[in-house]
Amino acid sequence: MIISFFWPCFSFAAENANLTSGTCGDHCSWSMQNGTLKLSGYGDINGYALYSAPWYWDASHITKIVIENSSDTQTFKSIGGTTFCALTAVKEVILPEMLTQIDEGAFLGCEKLERFVVPESVTDIGYGAFANCLVLEEITLPFIGTDRESRLHFSYVLGAREPTDAFILPKLRCVR
Repeated sequence: MIISFFWPCFSFAAENANLTSGTCGDHCSWSMQNGTLKLSGYGDINGYALYSAPWYWDASHITKIVIENSSDTQTFKSIGGTTFCALTAVKEVILPEMLTQIDEGAFLGCEKLERFVVPESVTDIGYGAFANCLVLEEITLPFIGTDRESRLHFSYVLGAREPTDAFILPKLRCVR
């Protein structure tokens, strides 16, 4: 049974309510316990339509995201688009080494996220990956722009299409 609300791009599968584990990619599983969303496995983490990730039913209670590789040889490669969108209580995210891509809007609307470290292995960050992270104070990036070869501006990953777009993130500093 699908319950749809009249919000843009919002549909919530009632059968997902109260799930505490499942799959989120061909070789990826997730589990939730005590406010921590843990993803384990390797390969690509699925992208989701806005507000449709299987853990979204408990979005306001997830305070930490931990992504762990299966092993040194079986690693995560990418985080799909809007995967962690609107997890409004998330304060901490731990990403694995060897991750190479963070897709568009992956952490869009994680309003309580203050600090974020992007691993050195990441070579591509999609548009607005950290848009509407309203209290973001510090972000550590392996490069500035959308990818290592890009000449695009840093604010692209915060949701700006032009370098002149203004942001109200007075405390934000970029660490390299």
